[in-house]
Amino acid sequence: MSGINTRDFAGADINKVKAMIETGNVEWDVVQLSRSTVKNLMKKGDYFEEIDYDLVDMRTSIRRSPRSPRWRSC
Repeated sequence: MSGINTRDFAGADINKVKAMIETGNVEWDVVQLSRSTVKNLMKKGDYFEEIDYDLVDMRTSIRRSPRSPRWRSC
């Protein structure tokens, strides 16, 4: 519907996220992690950046639900 192509990778975990950020070799734009993993990463450093919803034309995009995340992995 959006025209965006996505690729799904199995095995997202805290160590992979940390390694990508620390080495500067970021391969993922979005990652699904448990709440406890997110809290753990937030205690250890700056591993997330805020999603800029102004970059998305909401007139043509799927509407964001109130439960949509405000943060994404760097």
